[in-house]
Amino acid sequence: MGNVKAANKIIKPAIDYLIKKKCNKIILGCTELPIAIFAFKSFKNVKSSKIFLDPNLILANAAKKKYQKS
Repeated sequence: MGNVKAANKIIKPAIDYLIKKKCNKIILGCTELPIAIFAFKSFKNVKSSKIFLDPNLILANAAKKKYQKS
């Protein structure tokens, strides 16, 4: 609901827990999760970490590649 700081407080402990458990990938399956993640990590760091998978970003990149080939 636009409160990025509150979202960060809620999601950061869960992310820290998953990383501590040595999760190789974390799927950001809800539309608000990438926004919350990007609030406490820069987009560049999230993208380069290769831990976080943003389905919307994956879909956008796939569509871009498909239509660039056409």
